[in-house]
Formats: sequence, C-alpha cells, structure tokens
Amino acid sequence: MTKKFNEIANEINLIDLLASLWNGKFKIFIIVVIFFLASIPFVSKSVIIHKLSAKITIAEESVFLKYNNLTNNNDPHNPIRIIERTKIFNTFIEEFNDNQVIIAVLKKYGYGPESKKKYNQESLNLAKYFFISKNTNKASGSLGNFIISFQWHDLEEGKKILDEAVALSLLNTKNKLVN
Repeated sequence: MTKKFNEIANEINLIDLLASLWNGKFKIFIIVVIFFLASIPFVSKSVIIHKLSAKITIAEESVFLKYNNLTNNNDPHNPIRIIERTKIFNTFIEEFNDNQVIIAVLKKYGYGPESKKKYNQESLNLAKYFFISKNTNKASGSLGNFIISFQWHDLEEGKKILDEAVALSLLNTKNKLVN
C-alpha cells in the first residue's frame, strides 16, 4: 500500500493543476497588477544614457602655424618660438582629461553642488565619462588616432557641454603654451 501511495503522490495531475490555477486566477491577476504598479516609479526614474564617440587625430603642421610665432618678430630679445603640433595636441588631451574643464562647464549649465536640477548627482558622476583616449583599434593605421567620448542623459545638452569643454580646453591649452 505504501508503494502505491508513493506512485500516486509523485504523479502530477495536469487537470487538477489547471483547475487550481483557474480558481486562483484573481489572486494571480491581483499580484501581477500590484507588482506592475510598484515597478512604475522605478522605471520612470531610470535615466537613458547616450554614448557618443568620435575619432580625432593630430592635425597637419599647417593648422598650427598660427601658434608658431607666439612672440613679436621685431623684438630682438624675444626669439621666435616654435611649438610642435604633438606638444599642442598632448597638452590639449591633458587639459581635457583633467575633469576641471568639464566640471566648470557643468557648473555653467547648473550642475553644481547648489543646483536643484533633477540629474545633479548623476551628472556629476557622469562628468568622468567625458574623456579622450588612445585609439586601440589596429585597423585605424595611424598612431596619432584618439577617441573623444562622452555619455550623457540628454543628447543635445551633452553635445553642447562637449563643445564648450573642447573650446575651454583649447583656450587653456593656448594659455599654457603661450605663458
């Protein structure tokens, strides 16, 4: 008798299972609705992050001619200084990757410690995702290829921040090299 009981206990009657599920359909529906409604605030708070990158390279020498003559040609005490394009480019990369430029631009857009913007903390955390790195793709061919990348929750605002950060980095690079 014990053997027969074990065989019956190990069997699953699909009709009984479906009948139990059908009888408890309202409980299942209510539980699903509760979890669905509870997940709405979490989904609405999620931030969509846009990731963009572009390849940048060291420009030809002719682009930097305006930086070659940084002193007055007529002054015999100040000889003409020539700055190599690689030095200009490397100084720009150092300046851009020093998050101070990005933080200054973010403050301009209202993402400072005293800001009340919705994405304040996330934006300050994302500032580290504005960077220039060496292109490790072997197919690119040139050793002077770099990638400028950023991640931001608002694509258009991110482009504006990147543009201003690049412009500020170029200005700081010029000031560093001139002085």
